[in-house]
Amino acid sequence: LHLKNLHLQPLTGAGEIHVASLDLKASQDLNGLWHVEHGLLTKPVIEWTRELETALLPKSESTQSTAWQAKIDALEVQGGTLKLTPTELCPLTGDLAWSTSLEALDISSEGLRSAVKQKLTLADVSLRWNPKNASVQPPPFAQAKSATLELVPDSFRELWQVESLALTAPHLAFTPENGQ
Repeated sequence: LHLKNLHLQPLTGAGEIHVASLDLKASQDLNGLWHVEHGLLTKPVIEWTRELETALLPKSESTQSTAWQAKIDALEVQGGTLKLTPTELCPLTGDLAWSTSLEALDISSEGLRSAVKQKLTLADVSLRWNPKNASVQPPPFAQAKSATLELVPDSFRELWQVESLALTAPHLAFTPENGQ
């Protein structure tokens, strides 16, 4: 599958996902397992809002959780950006750039599983809480010029072990003004 200028947005309200290009070789078996043999997303721009969250993750009337699973052999995301506004699932406001490289990764409703190292790189990170009834936007509580995280999901699940975490110009400030 090759798509260019993919654009998703809710029927009403703000929020969007725009992807410059998506190259994907994937399939779904008879049991519902998604299998991504290889994929490349370039320049995904995500503006995460309450409306987009509701459109993509609708609340279920059922009390039973639906089992789902995806197997990723190789997936790379290059040049992504994320802008957050507070939602039910994420109470933060902020911006960051991101990229990732995933391989031999199983994703399910139970979490991530892999014996292989995964990598996530962030840049220009600025996150702030969005307190209710705030007359002035609080300063960011977390900032970093860049952050690179490498971990093996199985080791992290079992031992809380991180292979490496490299931060450039990190700044964390937890104060009453920027706290929740």
